[in-house]
Amino acid sequence: MGFELAVLSSGGDVVRLGLSGRLEVGDTLDFHKACQPVIKDLGGSALQLDLERLSYIDSSGIGALVVMHNRARDEGWRMSLCNCSGDIMKVLRLLNLHRLFHIV
Repeated sequence: MGFELAVLSSGGDVVRLGLSGRLEVGDTLDFHKACQPVIKDLGGSALQLDLERLSYIDSSGIGALVVMHNRARDEGWRMSLCNCSGDIMKVLRLLNLHRLFHIV
């Protein structure tokens, strides 16, 4: 597994997760398995994914973020991304995903 996912805070309505390392083709299933209990078990209505320590993401990783966004929406959560590095932000803009994700 090339990434780590940690709950950074879970107070009130916002659950903040930190994603670090690399999110690529071999990691997407593990990413979904790691995120699923967060939406099911931690109360809240907003999910904020902190990407400050994410060093690399490929197209499969981007797809995993889109699936996570849709899953969160289906469960009644709002999802946002924060602390995107320049390279990751460049990829999001190139794919026009800065329009899908709320980026703070």
